[in-house]
Amino acid sequence: MVPKKVLKIVGLLLFFQCLGLQTILGQNIHAELFIRDHNISREIPKNLQSTRSAVIVIAGYQTDWKKISEEVHGNFKKMSIDVIGYFNVQDIFSGTDPTQGFIKQLSNRVVKNIIFVISPDTNNGQAEIIITPFEGNFNTSSDRSRAAWGSVGLQFDDVFRLLGNDVINAEMDLANFLIPDKPMFFEDAPIIKGTKYDVHSRDLRAVKIGIPKFKNLDSQTPLAIAFNKTVNSKNQMLEELMASYPYEFGYVNSIDEKDLYKEGYQYVLLNIHTSGLNIKRMLNIQINPGETEYVSINAKTKEDMSLERIPFDKMVYKYYVKHLLTGDIYVGDKWDSGITWEKALENYLNNLTLFTAR
Repeated sequence: MVPKKVLKIVGLLLFFQCLGLQTILGQNIHAELFIRDHNISREIPKNLQSTRSAVIVIAGYQTDWKKISEEVHGNFKKMSIDVIGYFNVQDIFSGTDPTQGFIKQLSNRVVKNIIFVISPDTNNGQAEIIITPFEGNFNTSSDRSRAAWGSVGLQFDDVFRLLGNDVINAEMDLANFLIPDKPMFFEDAPIIKGTKYDVHSRDLRAVKIGIPKFKNLDSQTPLAIAFNKTVNSKNQMLEELMASYPYEFGYVNSIDEKDLYKEGYQYVLLNIHTSGLNIKRMLNIQINPGETEYVSINAKTKEDMSLERIPFDKMVYKYYVKHLLTGDIYVGDKWDSGITWEKALENYLNNLTLFTAR
């Protein structure tokens, strides 16, 4: 029988099948699919010491991803690997607009390689590093055609010893000399193309909005298979929640803005799923220093309002409406995030309906 560690190194990436990482990435299915879409080997990207890289950290909810970044940064610097920024996987894959915003940041900074740093607490007690070329997107393929260097160890020091040896043996051109001593963290993404409004659009009373449906994923990974089994029930719940929406809408399978506009839609409903704090950062919602929790409001009527206090660093969903032509976004007049997508959508729809009925 082939040892499990060998299977990981040759490319099966079985760490996604352990319970810990499923807990972290279970709601970020696109992150799971992208990281698995690689052919793992010991071949180092030839430009690793002459171009810029970015690190995406995967850590448990109880683990400070920034501390992990600080722990590994010195090793990358010693190897002349120019890491220009550290990102939390939950932010990178938190939604359609955030992902595109982070891709723009990476592209603008001429990042050529992505380094995934996986914490042992999400990986069955094993640290893991994967290095792959950045091609300007996080798209996936069906043939696992992306090449990547990867290895595991009980601690990051074990992985870095192996990485260091492979870097030396690769005899790469060296051009990275001005590498910062401390890691730089990126938690915000430029997702607003137009204007952000802290209200709901009253235009929705007269125009049709697109509501994205849940779709089956073209993948046979364990998490994708589990997700696909829930698609029908998720869409049934979506239809139940949308039944209370008083204006015109239509379900859509694509969120391509040009396609939606051609189909007669002027608005689309989107969400972000990460910490409440970082959602506020991305949506340019005022952040009050010292706040440790945010109060979510669900206003069915002026008299019937429910409140829920949620820690500012807890993973939540937040819905917003985007105008397809201008890129304007409408976040609403109340903070209405929810721990589940169902609760967040209920909150947003109730608040929207009450606001537009005035």
